Amino acid sequence: MKHAIAFALMAAPAFAQGQGEIWVTNEKDDTISVIDVATMEVTRTIPTGERPRGLTFSHDFSRLYICASDSDAVQVMDPETGEILHDLPSGEDPEQFVLHPDDRRLYIANEDDAITTVVDTETREVIAQIDVGIEPEGMAVSRMAGSRSPPPRPPTWRIGSTPRRRPYSPIRWSMPDPDMPNSSRRGRSFG
Repeated sequence: MKHAIAFALMAAPAFAQGQGEIWVTNEKDDTISVIDVATMEVTRTIPTGERPRGLTFSHDFSRLYICASDSDAVQVMDPETGEILHDLPSGEDPEQFVLHPDDRRLYIANEDDAITTVVDTETREVIAQIDVGIEPEGMAVSRMAGSRSPPPRPPTWRIGSTPRRRPYSPIRWSMPDPDMPNSSRRGRSFG
């Protein structure tokens, strides 16, 4: 059971570069726990806004974005110090979000209002609010529209001082090939 919990923790939360850490939001405690991967122990507990939900690191790991749902904000934290640098506007009840690969646009799911709020992380302004379905939560950025190439490989991350690639799932996925008959059953595999 202990291994199943550790695997579940490593599969979902955000990772800090070079630290071998797992960052986990504690929704009812208004904190984040930082777990050392080597020891599987909590090394820090950091206070956040009210009801922290989703979290993600900037691509260079210099900032941590936190959905503070009951604070109606996305908080920006310095992961080294645990200091909240500033809040970004988020709309009501931000649940989850995704950071665009350009590291500038943050797409936020606002569960109560059934909208997605788009925020410019540099100017700290709302770019758009888009009506979506009821209770939006999970989010992802796809590859560019019209592209027939596989999605980009995930960024390199580090554990200790040894650069490694992010582990891949053994599951392969395929895209339907419009040039092949019965493309729903056959495709080009990537992985």
